[in-house]
Amino acid sequence: MNSGPYYNLKVGDSLNHLSLIWILLLVFIVFSRVIGLIPSAPISLFVIVLFLALVTSVFRPDPIQIYFPILVFFIYLLVNIVVTSPPEVFNSRVRLLFFCIVTSVVSPMIQSSAFRIFRQQLLLVLLYGCVLVAAISFFSYFLGINLMRGYDSELIDDYVASAGLFGGITIQSMVLGPISGIASIFMLVTLIRNRKFLSLLLLIICLGSLLFSASRSALLATATGLAIVLYKTVSDKGQFFKILFVVLVVAVISFPLWKSAISGLLLKQTIRSEIGGQYDSRTALFINRFREIRESPIIGVGFSSIRYGFVRISGTIEPGSSWLAILSMTGLIGFAFFIKLVTDSFRGIRNYIDNTKVSSLLFGLFFFFIVHMFFEGYVFAANSFFFFILWTVIGVSIDGLYYDNDSRINYCSY
Repeated sequence: MNSGPYYNLKVGDSLNHLSLIWILLLVFIVFSRVIGLIPSAPISLFVIVLFLALVTSVFRPDPIQIYFPILVFFIYLLVNIVVTSPPEVFNSRVRLLFFCIVTSVVSPMIQSSAFRIFRQQLLLVLLYGCVLVAAISFFSYFLGINLMRGYDSELIDDYVASAGLFGGITIQSMVLGPISGIASIFMLVTLIRNRKFLSLLLLIICLGSLLFSASRSALLATATGLAIVLYKTVSDKGQFFKILFVVLVVAVISFPLWKSAISGLLLKQTIRSEIGGQYDSRTALFINRFREIRESPIIGVGFSSIRYGFVRISGTIEPGSSWLAILSMTGLIGFAFFIKLVTDSFRGIRNYIDNTKVSSLLFGLFFFFIVHMFFEGYVFAANSFFFFILWTVIGVSIDGLYYDNDSRINYCSY
């Protein structure tokens, strides 16, 4: 493998101005889906910018390769829809088209130096955006600003004494939690790299927003991602367990200082335990997905469709779990395709191994999503904020397989 020198690639380095514009527009569009301050950008604008980004990168003078597992996965999903014939209410064909458009840009399907730089920079700007949202939401908690809305679409004011009702500047606590978790992983890697007080402060702030959101799935996923980052960064694995022990001791000793930050989390856990089960709010969704898996285990019930628990007028679906959604919608065949992407992602990340900060960041983010996907079903939801970040992470990770082809690229260390 080519090692070569490394430098800190900043936003805009090695990009033409058009590509940087498309990145900033894409990041604005996907964040507009989850920020309560701004209206959600229309899907038509999203598609136009994706198309322009695709054309701009394709027609640069770089040799292009195709990562065929994604292309074959597209073909299988089309066959899946033809064979299963999902009800028209789900608009599965339109959703598949949108899925293919988005993943054609952010996934590793199209391989060239231009695309790999584009995806790296896109991920970098997305991560900075997550830090910004988490930081603003942290201070919003103390300023009494909460843009999360209830079922009546009214803003929720009394969030301190409630469970899971603080979304900060986002539309949902279940959105703020994962965004803060992703930001925390990024800031831990940044802290390890530059050892600056500002990075430590931002890490604490992002973790604070995570706790304020009272999202248990995001907390579990973040803890996993942070542990992976530490494990991959610390050269002496014995030292890793010493650091982990110190962190736990400090957390226990300082508990009175941050106890109020997890009041919503503790209250939420108490409520769920009283009504039966730690994740009772998702139990019905899980049961429905397992039922669909039993009924059609090989090919599934159809891409972006479910048989049980959907809004029959609009076709709105909530799978409850991305892993179960893959199995129930696309069957064992589709699941095998996705596992191929996961294993190739790990292989690609290992190709960044001589740049520890990059590999630890990607490992941390990947394990975050592996855990979080058990409890949220966005893996095929192309209009979802977390879908966009997930597939960008997959894209950048698998790009590592083509590392040796990039004689003129120094991969960024974030």
